[in-house]
Amino acid sequence: MPIRPVNLFSILLSSLILLSCAGVKPSADLSIVTDRRVLEVLRNKSDRIKTINAALGLKPATVTTPALDAYLSYSSDGFFRLVGLTPTGFTLFDLQINDNRPDLSFSDENLELLVTPGIIRESIDFYGSDRYPDTGFFIEDFRRYYVVNQLKSDGEISYPLRRWWIDKLDMVIIRKEIFSELPDRRGERLLEALYRDFRIVDGISTPFEIIINNGRGGKIGRIKFYKVEYNKD
Repeated sequence: MPIRPVNLFSILLSSLILLSCAGVKPSADLSIVTDRRVLEVLRNKSDRIKTINAALGLKPATVTTPALDAYLSYSSDGFFRLVGLTPTGFTLFDLQINDNRPDLSFSDENLELLVTPGIIRESIDFYGSDRYPDTGFFIEDFRRYYVVNQLKSDGEISYPLRRWWIDKLDMVIIRKEIFSELPDRRGERLLEALYRDFRIVDGISTPFEIIINNGRGGKIGRIKFYKVEYNKD
């Protein structure tokens, strides 16, 4: 995953855009980190996780019934399959995606109704970022967190694609933000995934609960993992 430079003007401008998008006020505790070793938190996890198989429950925020049981198969080369089951064990849906670029150009109306396969894949792809070429990275240092920003340049302006919030104490990703790539909506936050209930699976610190919010911070769904297996044939 090559790191491509972004010019200083773009970085400074983009940092103001990012702070505005995330609703975070500039702080005296904020600094820009030039030591890129924090990127290894993303790289190492991405390199180690080639496939994920999991049993999970899905619960859109607008649904009051118990979470729907589902089974997930995911691979870092782009394959994604989600099978949902009824309480009696019949297959309710069987969704497969082989496209490396999940469609995140959904409307807010759709977000309120359903946690889509694209959202689920983006949420469980905790660390992946190298499917997007020609991007640069810069790192913000807050009091408790490192924030890794993935930027794409368009002329003299850079706009965000993703942000990862990394807890300094445990060095785990506790939050991931995804932004729009549409030309007229660049820099607009589409959703965020909040990672909770970390457990060690195969030596990897794994969140067993993911809260998914829309770009305005409203909860749209929850994913609860019951069992996770990495790199199983």
